[in-house]
Amino acid sequence: MILNDIIALAKDYHSTLMKQYISLKDSSIHDLAIETLQRFKNEIDELKESCEDLESVFFYLPNFSDFYETTKLLSPV
Repeated sequence: MILNDIIALAKDYHSTLMKQYISLKDSSIHDLAIETLQRFKNEIDELKESCEDLESVFFYLPNFSDFYETTKLLSPV
């Protein structure tokens, strides 16, 4: 439940960051800081991907028996 809340907060944060990015991209600062804005966008994308990975690993993949068996094989004894 706590992990689900953390993921939800991160998704909300991602939405807020995307709005900020769009606002900055549309402003005159875009011409002055193209590289910095691109790095900012890349980090926003990384946050989204991390959220998706967490959801998959903790909520979707455990429902597949193949995932469970592979995890068991990879776990130290």
